[in-house]
Amino acid sequence: MPPLVFARNDSPTIGVELELQLVSAETLELVNGIESVLAAVPEEFHGHVKPELIQCSLEINTGICRNVQEVREDL
Repeated sequence: MPPLVFARNDSPTIGVELELQLVSAETLELVNGIESVLAAVPEEFHGHVKPELIQCSLEINTGICRNVQEVREDL
């Protein structure tokens, strides 16, 4: 995985981060399925869908937005 890069910005920004758990459809137990999920993510969303520290979680992020309307459009 490439290193995280943080961009400096002189004006206020906003973004949304969703953290989701991966569960079995049969048992509803957490499953270590992040690799197969990431492999199925369309290229246009790479960088917005990311693994978390544990293999049963993933994170979905909006881009850097200047206002709530931009967040709404991104989502």
